[in-house]
Amino acid sequence: MSKSFTQQTSETNNKISIIAIHGTILSIFIAIIISYSIYYRGVTYNLELEVIKEAERINNIVFMRSVYYPSKGCDQQIDNVNRALIGQRTEILKIKTVKEDKTSELSFPSNPDDIAELFRYLHFLNESIFPMAENDYSIGNNKFIPKDSANRGEEILRVINLLGHCYLFPEAPFETPAVFKRESYNKKYFVTISEVRNWLKGLNVFVVKSKEFRSYQYLFPENIYLKQLKKRDKKLLKVWESSRISRGFGNINPDKLFNDFLFNTNKVEEIANATNYKIMCFDKFSTELPPKLTTVIIYIIIGCVFLSSVIAPLMFQNLPKYFYIHIPIIFYVGVYFYIYFAFIV
Repeated sequence: MSKSFTQQTSETNNKISIIAIHGTILSIFIAIIISYSIYYRGVTYNLELEVIKEAERINNIVFMRSVYYPSKGCDQQIDNVNRALIGQRTEILKIKTVKEDKTSELSFPSNPDDIAELFRYLHFLNESIFPMAENDYSIGNNKFIPKDSANRGEEILRVINLLGHCYLFPEAPFETPAVFKRESYNKKYFVTISEVRNWLKGLNVFVVKSKEFRSYQYLFPENIYLKQLKKRDKKLLKVWESSRISRGFGNINPDKLFNDFLFNTNKVEEIANATNYKIMCFDKFSTELPPKLTTVIIYIIIGCVFLSSVIAPLMFQNLPKYFYIHIPIIFYVGVYFYIYFAFIV
């Protein structure tokens, strides 16, 4: 009787010791997983914040507001600018202009395809090596190259104005001529990295196309169409720039507007490259770490092992030994091989 009682006490003590060991080991595992989750979330948050911060540097780039807009299809403020420009040119200064047979349908781009199409049109407009054939002024998609050189120069400024003030960039405000006060900029802000990715789709197209445009311009720096526009509107440029009210509608100087576009597109490329690099770092970190589903599964497995090897043996005295001996051992071996193949090999 005494021997049986001593043996039973010994087995109970051994059982409690085994349970205590499992409890300690599993607690360490749980602490490691929780620490890893906190670390992963912190690093991911910081990387995402860096991406957003880099993308919002685009607010430092504001293209010069010009007076060259499409004649229709825009808002009331732009209609006011068009009326002011046409009124000064034709009604007050009596500058003679050539009326085109057909005009292109233009609007602010709202997606990457629109941006690529406007740059395609801009390349045709800016092409000065090979003149357009007499019957070849249509380039498709309701785009027509102006036959008059001055009109063509004005169309170039119209297109770069639409590109520089599209959805990719902060909105430069109009000055209010009545009070001579400039409103604040409508800056772009991003909440998630998904918003940055969607924005970059259009920005990357803008960067590629603008780089092609700059390369051509560096090879042929003199723009004959802008030169003809300045010659035709010589009086208008002088009168417009001398009037504080007129300048409130936007800048009219062709050289300033064109050079501002070239300069700012180069800065846009720098920001796009930096943002793409930050996203690449974020993606690399995300792919190298175990996915969230794997982490959840590990949590569930640890919980089940903890129940079978610690909680259940304390609640049920006659529980088979494989619950608190074999199952935990299998789990430990599995964790070893997972760590070995996931992080070492």
